Amino acid sequence: MDLNAVRDFLAVAEHGGYAEAGRVLGLPKSTLSRRVAALERSLGVRLLDRNSRRLRLTAEGSVFRDRAKDLIASLTDLEEQLRPEGAPLSGRLRISVPVLFGHTFLGQIAARFAALHPGIVLEAAVEDRHADLLRDGFDAALRVNPVPDGTLSGRLLGRNRLLLVAAPALADRLGYKGRSPQDLVWPAVVRQGWGSDGGWDIAGTQGPVRVRADLRLSLSSPLAMRDAVVAGAGAALLPASLVRPDLANGRLVSLGERSGGPEEVWIVHASGRLPSRRLRALIDTMVAYFTEEPILG
Repeated sequence: MDLNAVRDFLAVAEHGGYAEAGRVLGLPKSTLSRRVAALERSLGVRLLDRNSRRLRLTAEGSVFRDRAKDLIASLTDLEEQLRPEGAPLSGRLRISVPVLFGHTFLGQIAARFAALHPGIVLEAAVEDRHADLLRDGFDAALRVNPVPDGTLSGRLLGRNRLLLVAAPALADRLGYKGRSPQDLVWPAVVRQGWGSDGGWDIAGTQGPVRVRADLRLSLSSPLAMRDAVVAGAGAALLPASLVRPDLANGRLVSLGERSGGPEEVWIVHASGRLPSRRLRALIDTMVAYFTEEPILG
């Protein structure tokens, strides 16, 4: 079996056609079509349905894609492991990144990684969907407080405290000066889908303290929550990494830290496979970034 033809088929399947796959691989459509056809002849099955305007995988093609993807990934990893340690890295890395992390840190980390390893193409899906690494074809994912899972291994990048914050004007209007947060009822901005009634438990000297709230806004985006709080719509529990600049310049004030400790941010990958040199390089870049820029904490 021609492994190059297998890689070409996987590219066609991923991109939905010869034209897009050809642009990604830098190959003519005719070359890809010829190689995939030869692969089908060697296997004795049709992998692609060519009767529709857009290529579609046959049932056999779907099975072959799923099995071949893991095999090619394993062969690529083995090839990298056998290379001299100082050899330049090349290839692709696909990672899944939560939206908040993507909007606040990913650009800086990706730029640093690209400068260090220009031969690697880093693809990042910025989404809050909990991706299945193997099924969705990701090399790694950023996870917040990942649930222990025997199928995953990972590295702790840092811890992110959750702070209850409000705009100074709102605090003044409620008469907060000289009082404790629990003495007042605060208009609340909460994260949509978290099932919160708008109240918060913050750390106190004698244990957790309940801060009462009147639910005003329920938003799915932490960035939108931050902007609403800065505008005076209410108080909210937000990551310290997101609100630190606003606290420093006086646009927000901290009312306390969530009880129960900070959130942990991890990069995780499939435990059944030795991390490739590409992935190890990305992990090292992330660890170095958060060591030099301790914005998680």
